[in-house]
Amino acid sequence: MPAEKPKLIDGAERREASATKPTRRSILTGGLMATLIRLRGLPVVGVLARAALRLIWRMEIPPSVTIGEGTIFLHGNSTFIHPNARIGRHCVIAHLVTIGLQDISDTGDGATTPIILEDHVMLSPGAKVLAPPEGLTVGRGTLVAANAALGESTGEWEIWGGVPARKVADRTPPPTFARNFPGEGPGETGRP
Repeated sequence: MPAEKPKLIDGAERREASATKPTRRSILTGGLMATLIRLRGLPVVGVLARAALRLIWRMEIPPSVTIGEGTIFLHGNSTFIHPNARIGRHCVIAHLVTIGLQDISDTGDGATTPIILEDHVMLSPGAKVLAPPEGLTVGRGTLVAANAALGESTGEWEIWGGVPARKVADRTPPPTFARNFPGEGPGETGRP
């Protein structure tokens, strides 16, 4: 029986295949970082977890921050999140991201300032989400571009960029989105 020729694949298929195969480094750092983020709210272990996040990745994620399932912190370097933030499911947060308040003189706990990232939000490297006193909501599926300074609430499935950030386009989810998250695309009601 003749040997089978290897199947040639185009660039998109190659990228998709390599993206699904984790490397040893991504397993170790992603797994350790994810574990420490989950443990940060526990009484004794949480103190050690928060210290490790600060020392290794320079991340500040207080225990009061709620993080939805499937949310990913890429690289994690210098990510700072306000204690009153709520992060939805399946969000992607890159390095050098700040989620906080516009008013730097506010020394309170910000309990009256809700900062909400809905499901499937993407914050690119260096993005700043700075809530005004009345709070801010980043709509479902919204992408905030690299180094953008977002200071107002957004709609769903939009792309925001610039300083100060403005809506630059509507966002279309990737082709595999409907298969992986049925009922959660633009114009759909949300979670099944």
